[in-house]
Amino acid sequence: MKFLRKKINFFIILASGIFLLLSVFSLCGCSVDINLKNDSSDRSVEKSSQKSELSSTASQHKIEEVKTLYGYDNISDPVSKQIYDKIADVSQNVEGEVINFDGDISEKQIYEAIEAYKNDHPEVFWIKSGYKYYKINSTTHIELYYTMTGDELVSAKSRLESKLDSIVKAAPKNAGVYEYELYANNYIIDNCVYDDTAAQAEGVVGNENDAYGALVEQRAVCEGYARAFKLLCNKLGIECVNITGTAENRAHQWNCANIDGEWYHVDTTWNDSEGEWTKNDYFNLTDEQIEKDHTINRLFAEISNEEYDDNLSYNLYIPSCTSLTYNYYRQRGFILTDLKDDGGVVDALAQAAAKRENYFSIVIDGSLDFNKTFDTVINKGRFADWIQKANSKNSYSPAINSTCKVYRKDNIRVITAVLEYKSDKE
Repeated sequence: MKFLRKKINFFIILASGIFLLLSVFSLCGCSVDINLKNDSSDRSVEKSSQKSELSSTASQHKIEEVKTLYGYDNISDPVSKQIYDKIADVSQNVEGEVINFDGDISEKQIYEAIEAYKNDHPEVFWIKSGYKYYKINSTTHIELYYTMTGDELVSAKSRLESKLDSIVKAAPKNAGVYEYELYANNYIIDNCVYDDTAAQAEGVVGNENDAYGALVEQRAVCEGYARAFKLLCNKLGIECVNITGTAENRAHQWNCANIDGEWYHVDTTWNDSEGEWTKNDYFNLTDEQIEKDHTINRLFAEISNEEYDDNLSYNLYIPSCTSLTYNYYRQRGFILTDLKDDGGVVDALAQAAAKRENYFSIVIDGSLDFNKTFDTVINKGRFADWIQKANSKNSYSPAINSTCKVYRKDNIRVITAVLEYKSDKE
């Protein structure tokens, strides 16, 4: 099954009032250029706390590879577990394998076993999800499909192992689990290109659906992104599972990662945005947030042999994701909780300007109405007031321009401003 990346349209509203409709392969919200010069609003603003991107409160995390069996442990059928065991027995052989099984078995039982094994072992990149099976007398024969075999596979395994060693060695030292998770995510989106050609092709044309494609060949579709992220997380000591579903009516795959005992959704494909202002919008989301535009497929355990559809994909394990603690923007942005005191946000904006940061993000807390808050902050000039005060606090060195572009991200309740600075000679 081919998993595709999202293509979206969004509007940019220019200062001239002209609307431009753009198509990009990323996720972003509506952007608005706002002029901040002539707004004299004296409305008060809210107070909260500014956090840096790597301000995880987690204790120092020891890098030690974890190998979980969420796939195997959640297989719904004992026959599928037996098939899984047989796959494990032959998986390291470098030639395509045929598994022999006494008795009748269903397509669902075979597919569930293969997916469970692939999800538990993303390092076994050469086994495809597809297969062929046939029965001779009382024995069912399952032919596993490989993406490569023989000497080619031996060389590819060595290249992947070498790549993984170098990635792990380059990981930040003495960091927390959040930092390592973010490192894994950012490594993939900074070093892998989404393979549009493979995404549009019928069937699998290469290694675009596996970790080898994403990490060694550096081209993949969303399944490859997800399997690479799980593999890197496991190498860095982080529990991670694969999730299948749909987005924009297309098959899609992403992950859930366990950070300090809480699960979060991570979509590395959609985090790989063309614009820095939308990079990592899908890093550590709750169920409620991801379900705004993703649909999670049903569990194998919920599907009978009669209901099974070989055109669909199913999940082995779906953790509950309810925590906001390690959401990307809550770690690096300003969290707006009320509109009574502008001290906190002005300080945060001034600090961002002092570092000449390109973006400033505000998380609208769930206690506030997002639409009304956006209207107050952007349309009624509160953000203009913040910039004026931040510039004054920094003695106008540097000074944020009075006009900037603002991205509204309703799904994750975030407003991101693209900061530009006046020339020091002005």
